[in-house]
Amino acid sequence: MPLRIGGRSYSTVGHHGGALPTEGDGNKNLGPAYFSLATGNQKETQERLMKSPEAERLSLVNKAAKRIPRQYQRRAAAANEKNHGYAAQSIQEAMKGAPVRTTVRPKVGAEAISRGDPGNRSIPLKQRNIIQITEDGWFNRLDPKLFQTSDIPGDCQASESTENNGTLTVHWTNDVAGYDSNHVSEYSLEAIKKQVLKAPASSDIVHQRIPWDKTTMEEKVMWLDYDEYMNRDETLFDALKQLQIYGLVFLRNVPDSEVEVERVAGRMGNLRDTFYGRTWDVKSVVNAKNIAYTHQYLGLHMDLLYMQHPPHIQLLHCLRSTSTGGASLFSDALHAAEALYRAQPRAFTVLTNYPVPYHYDHAPAHYYANTHPTIELAWPRGSVSTAAPPGRPAPPPIAHLNWSPPFQAPLRLPRHDVARNRFRAFQAATRDFGRLVEHEDAVFEHRLGPGECVLFLNRRVLHARRAFDVGVGERWLKGAYVDSDVFESKLRVLGARFGGGQVVG
Repeated sequence: MPLRIGGRSYSTVGHHGGALPTEGDGNKNLGPAYFSLATGNQKETQERLMKSPEAERLSLVNKAAKRIPRQYQRRAAAANEKNHGYAAQSIQEAMKGAPVRTTVRPKVGAEAISRGDPGNRSIPLKQRNIIQITEDGWFNRLDPKLFQTSDIPGDCQASESTENNGTLTVHWTNDVAGYDSNHVSEYSLEAIKKQVLKAPASSDIVHQRIPWDKTTMEEKVMWLDYDEYMNRDETLFDALKQLQIYGLVFLRNVPDSEVEVERVAGRMGNLRDTFYGRTWDVKSVVNAKNIAYTHQYLGLHMDLLYMQHPPHIQLLHCLRSTSTGGASLFSDALHAAEALYRAQPRAFTVLTNYPVPYHYDHAPAHYYANTHPTIELAWPRGSVSTAAPPGRPAPPPIAHLNWSPPFQAPLRLPRHDVARNRFRAFQAATRDFGRLVEHEDAVFEHRLGPGECVLFLNRRVLHARRAFDVGVGERWLKGAYVDSDVFESKLRVLGARFGGGQVVG
């Protein structure tokens, strides 16, 4: 009969989901074994597997457990050894009166689930290195892991397993030093699937980003009511999804109070505190040290790129807007980067590896300085998902964009031919990128009015401000920042509550 776990059938397939070799292949070694969820078209594979000797099947399982890509090991490494104190006797007592079925050894090793795409994607998992469950079937989030991944012997193998009501109990041979022969591990099969069997993404955020231009944003722009945003978590989730996908959201009917921007940001979590404070004012002041605090035109830019970790989300709440001018401009740097990749891939590559310096030099009070490439690629690859237009090549995954000409530091002069050539290539690439982000078809414009608040991704969406007349009326915005960890944490929590899959960033 086929292998079964939790009432579901599993079969063994070759490396990266390949089919089992046939006898005619002249290859009797099945290689690293991965389990994939059996479907109707895999019946023959299951039957062939079950005809092989048990010793060979056990060998396949343990090979699967050993040969696991690092990215999966890292994702499975948050272990909790609450059950290490259980002796075999106590486990048997806990199971008294319950139907216990001893299964064949290949149950323990690796399993994968169908993703709904053609075929099956096999995902290995090393059970000895994953989170263990507590008596109530959930992870104990307080206890630390009592051993580290490097402590697991290379010949650690599953010797026996039993399943009872969705809990897998595993006995090990050549276990981690310090555990006796009676030690067992218990795993919730459902929890394993939820916690471990997911796509290798650095942030686990899988709402696909969609690049936009002016026309697209005019169609997709989201306006939400302040009360709904503040009081309904589903509305907050809608706002965060929109930020993840498009990078830009507007609120209306925000009360006329200086504290409201802090309250709006606080719905996501803790605010980012900088030398500007938890919140800050944007208004024209005499003898301003920052062009943002003047009435002049302020070009497209991102905030605080002179810091190692610039803020992820920026919020601007309009309190006064009686002066003429001062409209806000927004442009999607992700859209520009992808357009550049399709038109001039060499220029795209130049912008991924040329360091651009930024600084905020106001000594003796502050002197911040850092460098960032204009296009910052994601690592590991595949951690960020962007929707590519049909028939067009998708660029490498982009984590962040960094573009802030008003706060760029002087570039170091090249001293030799190679450096001069690199610099010329960088200049040409930045000219092309600048034309793309500033093109009239790329810029979405809106003049913020009192009671309106804009939220946008600071590492993706560029913002600018048209000049305004300080002699007539007043323009006053209140701002705040939120970091990526805070934003993504809230997005995951709400995604788990309201669905939509895992909430790639």
